[in-house]
This record gives sequence, structure tokens and C-alpha cells, in this order.
Amino acid sequence: LESSKLLLDFAAPTDAHPFNGDLLVTESSMGRIVRVSPTDSFRAHEVVVEAPGAAFLFMCGDDDDVYASDGSRGLVLQIISQQQVLDPPLEIASGLSFPEGIAMHHNGKELLVIEAGSDSLLAIDRTTGEKRLIATDLLLMPGVPMLPIGYPNNVVSLDGAIYVNGDGANVIYLIQDEEEPTSNTYQKMWQSSGTSSTSISGVSLFIAH
Repeated sequence: LESSKLLLDFAAPTDAHPFNGDLLVTESSMGRIVRVSPTDSFRAHEVVVEAPGAAFLFMCGDDDDVYASDGSRGLVLQIISQQQVLDPPLEIASGLSFPEGIAMHHNGKELLVIEAGSDSLLAIDRTTGEKRLIATDLLLMPGVPMLPIGYPNNVVSLDGAIYVNGDGANVIYLIQDEEEPTSNTYQKMWQSSGTSSTSISGVSLFIAH
């Protein structure tokens, strides 16, 4: 099995998202998202969106619509609609406490968003922007020197299950979403060593290390 390596000059890339045969890349330190193409060996960077003070971290979507999280400004934005770049981007949600990972959920009706500043996972309606709390106390890293965040945390929604990495606890969470739950249950699926179980703020934790 052969592997190849792309040696390209990106400014603090945190995510890459396929889009119509090209690749969208977040350059968090430059406050922009760029589009690169395999037809020119991914060398030419077309700026899709750029904003002073922004820190675009993660993206989700398909070949028609693409969404991005902006950690520093507390926003979730739609940057592409029906294959067309939105200028300016459409604001889906604001007032978030450092949003990081983002994923489509419930067949695209909602967006899953990791709110790192509150150690929470939210579901946000794509049409109304209504926020719904799915899980709390995710034990994310409180921050690193000179930055308000730890290592970026991402989320994946797959076959009805939600997976989140927690950098503070060094785990992968499996979260069951009941759509409109009165309580939340999630599992820590992987950690380095040992086993335990506990409960925090009414949330059951089953830890498999």
C-alpha cells in the first residue's frame, strides 16, 4: 500500500472538507477558508470566506451546502448555498461559547456543534437557529497558554450515534440523542487505561479505558 503526502503552505489548517471534487480548508490563524483543486496539484488557494478576527475551525455539509464554525466570534455560518459562495455568509447561530466541531444531524435538519467554552454539545436547527442541549460536562480542555481553547474537538454523527473527542479527559464519547431528552446519557468509549463509572450533573457516564 503506497501513500502520498501533500506538502502545501496553509496557515494553521484545522479542517479539510471535500466539495465538488475540490477541497475546502480552514486556515484558523488567517481567519479564512480557502478552496484548492487537484487539477493544479492543490497549489492555488481561492479564498472562499475571510473575516477579520475570525477563527474558522471545522466545516460540514455536502456538494450543495457547507457550514462552518467560527470559534473566536462564537458563530455558526453557512458559507455555501446551492453550490454558490455566500457573500456575506449566512449567520445560523451566534452567541456561542467557542464553537468547534460541527456535523450534520437528523438528515440535515440540525447541525451538531461542540461548544467548547461550556463543555457542551448542542443541536442547532438549520432553518430557525434554535439551540437544543444534548450533552454537558464533556470534560474538554479549558485552554492552552495564549489561547482560549485546548486542542480542537470534533463531532461525527453516524447511523444515529454521535461521537465526540474530549481533549481534557483524553477520551472519545458515544452520545445517544433522544431528540428532545429530559436527561442525557453518554459513554466514554475509549481512554488510555482502567475502567470506571460515575455520574455528573444527572448525566450518566460509563467509562471504558
